[in-house]
Amino acid sequence: MIHGVILAGGRGERFWPLSRAEKPKQFLRLTSDKTMLEETILRVKPLIPLERIRIVASESMSEHILSAADYLGQNHILTEPRGRNTCLAVGLAAVHLRYEDPEAIMVVLSTDHLIRPPEKLVRIIEDGCAIASSDNTLITIGIVPTRPETAYGYITVG
Repeated sequence: MIHGVILAGGRGERFWPLSRAEKPKQFLRLTSDKTMLEETILRVKPLIPLERIRIVASESMSEHILSAADYLGQNHILTEPRGRNTCLAVGLAAVHLRYEDPEAIMVVLSTDHLIRPPEKLVRIIEDGCAIASSDNTLITIGIVPTRPETAYGYITVG
């Protein structure tokens, strides 16, 4: 089964003055009347049911998550004992999913993306999951960069 893992571990440092430690950008309404977290959940909900979505964040963000999306429960949140960036957040989710569903296909999403139209992303994820499940392969989805940015890394195709 396909499971969604949403990374929501930002500390509110890069989008100042709108975001702060008490309200990082994943809890802001930047592109619609919904928070960035809600937009991410709703974007993949046609493909991944809510019961198979997990949000990885620091323990201090649990209450923010539950109030930003009141349809979520504590069981949707995987808290990091200490924030250690993307790699370990994904690893934490992978370990949890391995116990829940050893055959899980894990889709990792970030809360700070604007994606339009969202239906196109869902189709791409569906295709990627089909390949991943048949070939036991890791699929990475990226965009063509408009400028060099070493903070995000690069994908070499081939």
